[in-house]
Amino acid sequence: MTLPTTSKQYPWVVIERPASSSDFNVRLIGAPENPSGRRVFWGKSFEGHPALLVEYSPEQWKPAPLPLFEHLAVYDYRRMGTLAIVLNSDGMEDFFYRIALDIVHSLQGLGKDVSREATILRLRRWCAFLKPSRARLSQEEQKGLIGELLFLLRFAFDVYDQGEALTHWTGPDAGKRDFEFGQTFVEVKSKRGSANPIIVISSEMQLNTNDSERLFLYVTEINNAMLDDSKAFTVADVVRKVRGAITSPLDLAMFEGKLANVGYFDEDDYSANRWREGETSVYEVTGQFPRITSESCPSGISRVKYQVDLSCCPDYLSSEDFLLSAMRE
Repeated sequence: MTLPTTSKQYPWVVIERPASSSDFNVRLIGAPENPSGRRVFWGKSFEGHPALLVEYSPEQWKPAPLPLFEHLAVYDYRRMGTLAIVLNSDGMEDFFYRIALDIVHSLQGLGKDVSREATILRLRRWCAFLKPSRARLSQEEQKGLIGELLFLLRFAFDVYDQGEALTHWTGPDAGKRDFEFGQTFVEVKSKRGSANPIIVISSEMQLNTNDSERLFLYVTEINNAMLDDSKAFTVADVVRKVRGAITSPLDLAMFEGKLANVGYFDEDDYSANRWREGETSVYEVTGQFPRITSESCPSGISRVKYQVDLSCCPDYLSSEDFLLSAMRE
């Protein structure tokens, strides 16, 4: 979220430095920033650096890699049940204040038992956003994300509770497939209108299956739309729709983390790219479905990218009901 700040607003100004190098002086964050009264504190380190401290239940601790920042340090004091995020660079208080308020906002409504997990998820989002090499999503990437979000909203949320459904959305986490439901897998493909039956397969491993696995292609048409099209939408519109459907703050934090993994951030402007949804279709990849697999590739050939003409695949057409049934097995 974007927040105007001035030096007069910085809460660390009124906090004294602690007397011991192992301590923080802290002050509980009050309303309106922390209306739920979470155990979150403004703090100052022995070196005089601003800090944000988040208490959690130590018995809920489990291994999790902490994100690395150029100007911030993240410490996990397991015995005390406290995460400390410390600004190590002078002159960046405005930057740190924005991150701190975002974390505090994300913890509203959460219990102490999930505060650590939610804080780490939010920090990972910021870490991804601050990568020097980060770029906004291309048009093809926007279409791909839209397709996955629509499948998540209409299918995964229909079969599973939201947290579990988000766990099954494995594409953003470098999973083998976009969605993994036990031994049933779904690849979501976005393509242009019905006149163009081509989908792109990104590797010789994407359509691999073994005898115990079932693989479906969920293909949706995502076409460019005119600015005055009343049914047009942006990728940001679809993100907001999914956000609005998620009821748990922790599930929402997980969703934000996955968006960060695919490179989507609200700070990027996607208003110029408008889309309109067309027809959808479902195919089951089985038998002689036209595909290149890692097993069929000669030794020495890899990173194969190819196209499949779906007009040649009518025998493999399935249905949304059949896909939903397979997801429930």
